[in-house]
Amino acid sequence: MTKQINFECKMIDPCEYRKLLLDLFEEAFEEKMAVDQFIWKYENNPLGKMKVWSIWDKDTGVLAGTYGAFKRYFIHKGSIVTVYQRADSMVKPEYRRKGIFTQLLKEMNKFLSENGVLFNFGYSNDKSASGIRKFNNSRELYYSTVYVFVNGAENIVNSYLKIKGILSRILISVGTAIIRMYNMFCGYYKENDISLEPLKEFNDLPEKWSYEAAREHQFFPLRNKEFLQWKVIDVPKSFKKNLFAFWMIKKGKKIAYCVLYRDSTRNVLKLIDILCENIAQNMKDSISAVRYFAISNKYDAVTTNVASEIYSNAFETSGFIKNKAVRCTLLTLQPEFAIEHPSDKSFWLQLPIDRDNFDY
Repeated sequence: MTKQINFECKMIDPCEYRKLLLDLFEEAFEEKMAVDQFIWKYENNPLGKMKVWSIWDKDTGVLAGTYGAFKRYFIHKGSIVTVYQRADSMVKPEYRRKGIFTQLLKEMNKFLSENGVLFNFGYSNDKSASGIRKFNNSRELYYSTVYVFVNGAENIVNSYLKIKGILSRILISVGTAIIRMYNMFCGYYKENDISLEPLKEFNDLPEKWSYEAAREHQFFPLRNKEFLQWKVIDVPKSFKKNLFAFWMIKKGKKIAYCVLYRDSTRNVLKLIDILCENIAQNMKDSISAVRYFAISNKYDAVTTNVASEIYSNAFETSGFIKNKAVRCTLLTLQPEFAIEHPSDKSFWLQLPIDRDNFDY
């Protein structure tokens, strides 16, 4: 007979429980998080520390599980609204299948709902998605799609075909040559009139760019300068070496910025954020500049994840191939709030946070 465990649920301050949370992370994900990475992610977010809900075994005092969420600002119908993005659902192995995940999510929903938050969302794996489906206020959105620009065959051969040895090297060499000849034929090797300038701070970011883009979408993430400075510039050293941030300059004027993450294990660039002035006029040129950067530096591919019709059209007409849909799980928290039909203008962009960088 399974012993009934006496649990206690409470919110905790990540600063006070840093050591316990780091230990739990290692147990839950079987990998370590560096202390500076934890401080950056949980404690130093300019929109506020990560909110963390925890469950404890009252009989033993053991921290059995936690679930975190951090604040995000979106633009909806011309106004800024507060939402929360879920992160790091962690349960100790010996406490799994005891309803801990469900209880943590209930507590999170209750607190956020009482504080007027419209919804919380996350990009869930199969395990957590099955638990979220139990909630009546949950929705699974597949608006997001991964797009890929292919410029080499190594990742295809190693990751998809899983061929090794001499045959692998031959296929990579021949396949890469064919792919790059095709890209050259399509004109992708031709440099456009946009130059890339290293972006070291976001103080010059026009907030109007977000509001212009929001007119084309049901929801749009506000590019808050402080948030982006934290997310892109003031990052742990382990991320900094793989992050590229650029202003895009056209005729001496800043028309866009982009953030790229280098997945060195696959020789792939991940476009994790891009925003431009006047999307209809500048988006395709901005994407072409990213593509040319990848080609010039001999990356095998560029991947990104978007769900905006206007963004998708720009990628599809710039040599990017539509790949797989990405599941976003959303929990609505206010009765008057509803996501409109997906045929209406919508936007979901996975702005990756640390370990998420490796997953798309």
